[in-house]
Amino acid sequence: MRLSRYDSEGGADVGGVISEEPMPAIPSELTQRLRETLVRCPDLESDRALRAVFVDARLAPWINRVPENTPDRAARVNLLIAALCNQTAANGDNALVLLLCVLAENTPGGDALHGELARLAAELQACPPTGLASLALPVAGAVPFVQIEQQVAQQINIGPLALNVGQPAPQSAAVPFRTLNPPEPFIDRATLRELLNAQLRAGGAHLLSGIGGVGKTALALRVAQDLSDARAFPDGVLWIPLEGAPTAEMAAAWILAAFGRHGEPDPLGALAGLLRIRRPLLILDNAETAKDTADALLARRGQAAVLVTSRDVTVGLQAIADVPTDLAPLETPDAVLLLQSRLGDVPASEVAAAAIAELVGGLPLALTLAAAFITRRLRRERDPLAAYLDRLRRHGLAALEFGERRDASVRVTFDLSWQALPPAARDALGALALIPGDSADMTALQSALQTDTLTLEPLLWQLSDASLLIQTGERYSLHPLLRHYTVQQLPAEQAATYRARLYNYYLAYAQAHAIDAGQPDYAPLEAERDNVLGAMAWAWEREDWPAVIALAEAVHGYLQRRGYWHVWRERAAWRLHAARQRHDRGEIAAALLRLGEAHRMLAEYREAHSLLEEALPLYRANGDRLGEANTLTNLGDVHYSLDAYEEARACHEAALLIYRAIGARLGEANTLLSLGDIHAMLDEPEAARACYENALPLYRESGERLGEANTRKSLGDVHFGLGAREEARTYYDAALTLYRAIGSRMSEANTLRSLGNLHFALAEYAEARARLDEALPIYRAAGDRLGEANVYRGLADSVTCSPQRCLPRCAPTTRRMRCLTPNWLLPNAIFSTPGNVIASNSAVSSRLMPYQKTIRCRLKSRFKDCAIVDIGSAYQLWKGAVMGTSMSPGDSELCGAPDFNGFSSGAALPVV
Repeated sequence: MRLSRYDSEGGADVGGVISEEPMPAIPSELTQRLRETLVRCPDLESDRALRAVFVDARLAPWINRVPENTPDRAARVNLLIAALCNQTAANGDNALVLLLCVLAENTPGGDALHGELARLAAELQACPPTGLASLALPVAGAVPFVQIEQQVAQQINIGPLALNVGQPAPQSAAVPFRTLNPPEPFIDRATLRELLNAQLRAGGAHLLSGIGGVGKTALALRVAQDLSDARAFPDGVLWIPLEGAPTAEMAAAWILAAFGRHGEPDPLGALAGLLRIRRPLLILDNAETAKDTADALLARRGQAAVLVTSRDVTVGLQAIADVPTDLAPLETPDAVLLLQSRLGDVPASEVAAAAIAELVGGLPLALTLAAAFITRRLRRERDPLAAYLDRLRRHGLAALEFGERRDASVRVTFDLSWQALPPAARDALGALALIPGDSADMTALQSALQTDTLTLEPLLWQLSDASLLIQTGERYSLHPLLRHYTVQQLPAEQAATYRARLYNYYLAYAQAHAIDAGQPDYAPLEAERDNVLGAMAWAWEREDWPAVIALAEAVHGYLQRRGYWHVWRERAAWRLHAARQRHDRGEIAAALLRLGEAHRMLAEYREAHSLLEEALPLYRANGDRLGEANTLTNLGDVHYSLDAYEEARACHEAALLIYRAIGARLGEANTLLSLGDIHAMLDEPEAARACYENALPLYRESGERLGEANTRKSLGDVHFGLGAREEARTYYDAALTLYRAIGSRMSEANTLRSLGNLHFALAEYAEARARLDEALPIYRAAGDRLGEANVYRGLADSVTCSPQRCLPRCAPTTRRMRCLTPNWLLPNAIFSTPGNVIASNSAVSSRLMPYQKTIRCRLKSRFKDCAIVDIGSAYQLWKGAVMGTSMSPGDSELCGAPDFNGFSSGAALPVV
C-alpha cells in the first residue's frame, strides 16, 4: 500500500497545537474558508453520508479514503482535506476540487452554500499542485496521513490482492474485495447467516429486509466476510452503499472502477458486459433510498450474486424471485448479551439488562445507543443501569439519541420510514399505535379510521412492505419503539379522535361478549383481553365512572372463570371506587359483592367477609332480594372456608328460601351445591350426595355448565370418600370434560389433581403422574403457588410406594416444593409429601384432606428414631395459614422440621 510523502513528518496528534503555517501558495484565508464551508455542508453530517457522495463516478476511485469513526464534523473535514488534497485523477483534476464540484451540484442552486462551494472549487483549481499538496500537512483537529491510511486499511477487508487506496485501481487489480468490517461485537444470527451464505453461493439475487435499526447492514457485512474468507467469490466482493441515492450510472461507474475500468461512456452497458463474464458478490445496502438504482443494477447483474438490504420489500420485484428474508429484533437473551458486551466494564445485572432489552424491543441500534448513553453519560452514577432504566421509562426515545444521524438516533431512523409513507398510511400507523393492548384486528382499526376493508387493506400492505408492521395471523402490531415514535408524530386532536373511537369500540365489544354464549373458554374476550382491560384503564384515567362500572361488570365472569383472580380483584376495586364516586347505593352494593367474591377466590377471607357484610344491608334497604341472596351465599362460602360450618349453613339456608321464593332456579342450585359441601366437610356423605343430586338437574335446566361441572366434581369427591371409586372416576371425567369445554382452567387443574389422587389410591401410579403433569402448567400459568406445591406433593407420592427407594428420588421434588411453599406450609409438606409416609389406616388416609381426620404416621427417613408426628395437626397448620389465621404457640414446634434440601439436616423431629 502506497503512503503519502507526508505520512508522519512534523505534525501533532489529534487536538494538538500546530506550529507550522500552511505553505505560502495557499492563502490562510482560503484554507479557513474551505474548512468552514465544508463543516456547514449537509453531506458531511456523518461518515455514512459522506461515503454516499463518493459513489459519484468522478470520486469513486477515492471512496476508500473516506474517514471512518470520526468524532465530529470538524475532524471529518480535516481528515478529508488531508486525504484528498494531493490526489489527482487520470486527466489531472485534483480530487479535492472534484469533491467541491460534486457537493456544489448536490446543493440546490438557490442555496448560498451552492455558490460558496462553486467559488472554492474555482479558486483551488487555480492553485498550483504543490500548494494544494501543502494542505496535507497536519492541521488542527487532523491526524498524520499515515494514520488515515491505517484507519482506512482497518475498515476494508483486504482480499488476496492488496488494494492501492491512494490511486484508482489499475487494470490489473481485477479481483476487488471492498467492504467494511462488520461491527463488533456482533451477536451471531447463526441460522440466518447459514441461510444467506447458502443462497448467495448458489447465485441469484436475494433481499434482506427489516425495520430500521434491526441490523441488516451488520448481518450483510458479516455474510460478506464469511464468503470472502471462504474465497467463495474469486471475482470479488463489493459493498455498494445506496444511502445517498446515487444514480444508476454513478453506482455502475463505481463498480467498474473497482475492476480498473474508468471513463466508460455507457456505465450501465459496460457493467452488464462485465458481469456476463465475471461473478462477484455485490451488496446493495440501504436500497430503499434508491429503488430505481437498485432495480437498474439488478437488471444487469449477469452472473453476479447480489444481496440487497432494504426496509422496503418492493425493491427488486422483477429481479428477485425468492421470498425476502425478514430480520427480526433480537430475542431477550441475545439482546442482553449484546448490551452487556457493549457496556464493557460497567457492571450489568441480568435483570437490569433484560429490563432494558424488553423496553427497546431487542432492537440492535437501540441497544447500542443505550450502552453508549450508559458508558458515556451515566458512567459516574452509583448504579448506571438503574439510572438509565428510569430515564428510558420517563423519556423514551430521547434516551436513545446521540445526534441527528440515523446511526446515532432511533428517532432519525424512524423519520426516514415515516417520511416515505403517504398520509393515509401514516393515519393507519397512528391508529394501530393507539390501541390499548399489544395487537388489534382489522375490525378495530376500521372502527378507529372509520373506513372499510377495501380501503384499509392496501394501507396495511404498504406498512408491511415498509417493514413497519408485525402481522401474526389476522392481528397487527408494532415494534414498541416505533409505536412510541408514531404516537409522538400524531397531532393531538387526531390522536384524541382515534383513541376515543377505539375506547368506544372495546367497551361495546366487552359488553357484547360479557356472557359466554357457547364460546369455549370465553374465546372472544380472551382474544381481546389486553385491549378490553386497556380500555378500562383509559376509562379509569379519564374518570369515566359509568364506563369503569360497565367494563368491570362485563369482564368479571370471564376473569373469574379463566382464573385471572388478581386482575379481577384490582378491577373490582376500581368499580367500587367508581360506584362510590357516583353515590349510587345499588351500584355500591353490587361492587361490594363483586369485590368480596374476588377476595374470597383469593383466600382473603377476612377482607371478603367485611365487604359482604357491608353489602348485605344495602341490598336489603333497596329491596333487592336477589342481591341479598347472592350476598348471603357468598358469606356462607366465606364462613365455610373459615371452618365456621354452622354459620355457613345458616347463611345458605336463608339464601335458599329467598331463591325459591323469587323463582331463581340457578341461585337455588348454587345454594344446594354449597350446602352439600358443608355436609361433606362434616363427614355426612349421604346428606352431601342428596344436595348434589338435587342441584344437578337445576343446573342442567338452567344451561349453567360451570355449576353442572362443579356438582359433578363434588359428587366425584363424595363417591371417592365412600370408596365407590369407579363412580368417582365417572363423575370426575364428566366434570373434566365440562371444565375444558367452558375454559375453567383452575377447576380443570383441581379436577386433574383429584383424578391423580384417585389413580394413586387404585395403585395406578403412572396414570396418577400423567394427570398431575397435566395440572402443573395450569397452576403455574395462574400463579397459584399453593396449587403447584400440591401437585409436587402428589408427584412425590406417586413415584413409588416404597419409602426407602422413594426418598432419594423425591428430593428434587421436595426441594421445588420448598421454593413454592411458605414456611408455615412446610409441616404438611414434610410429613405427607416425600412418598415415605405410611398411614396406619389407608382408608382414612385417602380422606384426610377433605375430612381432616387425624391419623398417626411414621416418617421413615435418614433419622433412626422414626419420629411419630400428628399429620392432622400439620394439616390444620396448613389450612389455618392459607386462611390467614395466626399460628398457635404449639404450631411453632412443628416448624422445627429437618432441612428440606436433600434431607441433610440432623435436627431432631418433634414427637407429638
